[in-house]
Amino acid sequence: IAMARRLDDPHLLMWALNGRHLSLIQPLPERMRAADELQELALRTQSPGFELLAHMMHTHNRLELFDLPGADEAAARCDALLERLPLPWPRFQHTVWRANRLVLDGRFDDAEALYREAEKQAERIGVWHVRSVVDVGRLAMCYQRGTMAEAGPLIDAVAGTHATVEHDSRVLHLCAQGRVEEAWETVGDGWPAPPPDWTWLAAICLQGTAQATVGYEPGCRATYAVLLPHSGRIAAVPAICCSGPVDWYLALLASAVGDHDAAYRHLTLLEWLAERNGLTWWHERARAAAQRLSERLVNAPARYDGVDALYGL
Repeated sequence: IAMARRLDDPHLLMWALNGRHLSLIQPLPERMRAADELQELALRTQSPGFELLAHMMHTHNRLELFDLPGADEAAARCDALLERLPLPWPRFQHTVWRANRLVLDGRFDDAEALYREAEKQAERIGVWHVRSVVDVGRLAMCYQRGTMAEAGPLIDAVAGTHATVEHDSRVLHLCAQGRVEEAWETVGDGWPAPPPDWTWLAAICLQGTAQATVGYEPGCRATYAVLLPHSGRIAAVPAICCSGPVDWYLALLASAVGDHDAAYRHLTLLEWLAERNGLTWWHERARAAAQRLSERLVNAPARYDGVDALYGL
């Protein structure tokens, strides 16, 4: 980046900013600055391909920040640019982003329609892993939809693409089918650590869900501590999947270890964030879980076993 600035070469700088953005899993503010500068340069040099790239960066960064209006505004700009740019790979990525955005709204049938459209686009791209991208998105939707018991074929389809996602999804799948002992056998010697890449936040949320579902308290406490700095954000993998608000998973983990006050705080924060950003489905889901938590504490203030009924898993 410094060299591109010294050379006063805006196109070289745009390539460098893209590389910098890809290398930054955290911190998010620096990613935002890179995307903002890329957009400014693209407009100044009349480079619509880089402008599209900058807006696609904004769709993910703003979504993660729980800025849904900002993310949707960037997505609308992507739609407009893709109408006139013959770019199959970005079109596929944006279609998957749109599907994941519908999952976040709880519009699962509409999301499935877009996943099918993404599959059709994938056939024309010729990249080996694109089908598994769609299947990972569907797998994340299974958890939100409460259909992990039926997710076996999807887990098989993504086998080998992400070790921790495969492992933790199988644990949830077995638990959803009532096969808890087999789930513990799947856990085996421990929980594989999610890699520190763009999938990390969504993967650690999935792992925390699996740990809470089987009742593995040491893991729940450790995962809660790791996730806590990300409270107030949405866990998503760019153009692959959306796991939803981090505070949902923090509440789940807190409940699993009996910290009901913390769980309630996370749920009420999620209610507020969801209402502020127009996420009606998540607002109602958090409100219902908070109400069930309050009722459970009134009727049985001692520690309770299991989080499935409380969180509608």
